[in-house]
Amino acid sequence: MAFAWSYSEKGYFSRDYYPDYEIPVIEHIPWQSRPIPIPKAIEADVIATIRDNEAAGHFEPTTSSYRSSLFAVAKKTGSVPPVRLVIDMQPLNAVTIRDSSLVPNLNEFAESFLSHSMYGLFNLYSGFD
Repeated sequence: MAFAWSYSEKGYFSRDYYPDYEIPVIEHIPWQSRPIPIPKAIEADVIATIRDNEAAGHFEPTTSSYRSSLFAVAKKTGSVPPVRLVIDMQPLNAVTIRDSSLVPNLNEFAESFLSHSMYGLFNLYSGFD
């Protein structure tokens, strides 16, 4: 079990164990969404949050042909980080091929763990990040 008390300590799963997931999509033209203006009152906090995430290795430079809009939501005073960054993924949702398989039967799923060791993973620090 590992604990992170700040965003700089927050890690991520190794690609050796959890390779990148490719989202199945229909044929489409890459989108270039217009940026959503960031209010001047939180602009410095947004820049600092982006730089902190770059330094921690959570964000990296890209040369992608896609550009999704990003907007920031101010958090309560004293929160670290002071803003939450949200990426508008509606264009990706529009071209994603939906998986129409049935959800597993909960009882069968739970019974499949009988006589097996179990580990839990909780991310109580960052929520949706």
